[in-house]
Amino acid sequence: MAKGAVRKNALVKVLGDGKLTAKVDVSAHKFSGSARAKITAAGGSATEL
Repeated sequence: MAKGAVRKNALVKVLGDGKLTAKVDVSAHKFSGSARAKITAAGGSATEL
């Protein structure tokens, strides 16, 4: 996601739709169970704010 794509005070929940083929480190307010599983399976990290 591009920097500035989410408003400053907006809450963000990451959903697990689609495929993830690259390692990513994601910080968000909430994660669905499938999103967290896909992120960690790809070698990345899911950090709740």
